[in-house]
Amino acid sequence: MNRYGFIVAFVLGGSLLSCHLFQKSSMSEPALPPVPSERPLITEQIDSLPSLPLPAPASILVRIKQAGCGGPCPEWEARFYANGIATFIGLNGSIPQGAYSLEIPEDMIANWQHQAEDILFFSLPDSIPASESFLPELPTWEIEIRNDSLLYRVVHNHHGTVSLRTFEQQLESWIFSLPWERIQ
Repeated sequence: MNRYGFIVAFVLGGSLLSCHLFQKSSMSEPALPPVPSERPLITEQIDSLPSLPLPAPASILVRIKQAGCGGPCPEWEARFYANGIATFIGLNGSIPQGAYSLEIPEDMIANWQHQAEDILFFSLPDSIPASESFLPELPTWEIEIRNDSLLYRVVHNHHGTVSLRTFEQQLESWIFSLPWERIQ
């Protein structure tokens, strides 16, 4: 019985000593600094485009962004301004990739604004589903559309209405069919 008591005491003592040493070593290590982002956000890239007469952000009529899923999902953003200029930034699996612009007739944007009214875009909740229920493995859409003087924004990850998903697909097809000109 003494021999078993000695073994139990030895194992417990060794476990307590190793826990104390681990706790002490982890406390003495300095915290690592946060890793800075490796690339600027899409918004910063568009706002800093050279050689484009971009108006103030308040004159954005439509802005569409698809955030990637951390995998093969493309990441891109398109903006359509009141002065007829449109910008596109394609990243991570987007075709095309890089910065692009073009001039677009105002009636094309008005058409999308009317389609947004038709699908009741302006009555949708700000986030579909609630942001705490987003699935990171799925792409996230962020759509802003100006309705009169108000800019309305909907962020959609999954479980949106059929009309919203169809609207997103139509917008994406239209955006990728435009004759974008690469910005040097």
